[in-house]
Amino acid sequence: MNDQVILVDVAPRDGIQNEKLMLTAAQKLELIRRLAAAGMCWIEVASFASPKWVPQMADAEEVFGAASKIPGIRPIVLVLNDRGYDRAVAAGARHIRLVVAATDTMNLKNANARPGETMASYRPIFERAARRRRTDRCDRNRLRLSLRGPCRSRSAASARSAVRRGRRGGSRFRRHGRDGGAESD
Repeated sequence: MNDQVILVDVAPRDGIQNEKLMLTAAQKLELIRRLAAAGMCWIEVASFASPKWVPQMADAEEVFGAASKIPGIRPIVLVLNDRGYDRAVAAGARHIRLVVAATDTMNLKNANARPGETMASYRPIFERAARRRRTDRCDRNRLRLSLRGPCRSRSAASARSAVRRGRRGGSRFRRHGRDGGAESD
């Protein structure tokens, strides 16, 4: 068992994307710089989601590009589909997160699909990332699948179920953490 704890600050992405107030790229970067100055290494800096659905993240390429130059941080980005993955890779992202809500209700709200459907839609992204690691000889190109739910006991059961579905589909996942996170190899 790994004794290491990794804290990931998601404020520049999750904390901003639901706000009605639109922040500029400069304001987002100031938040990221302050988090870095406070000692945060892993920071989720942007979501490569459709600007139509998440207008607060329309500047994802700009924010990620500038954040990736901040010394000492490892910028993480969120993608929801192939188009988001393509944008993230084109921008140079090496730490990419995919999210599946652990309950049908939450995942339907977030992704307009059930968790199993979302997992199935992610399989091609995991396969592309594996090919990219081999061709780019890049061992840090990892996709992290985060499973979230409103109920801890229901979330854990759903996380186990989602990881099993992913394994049946040919993906290799390691489940870790109390949050139900899983990482692909």
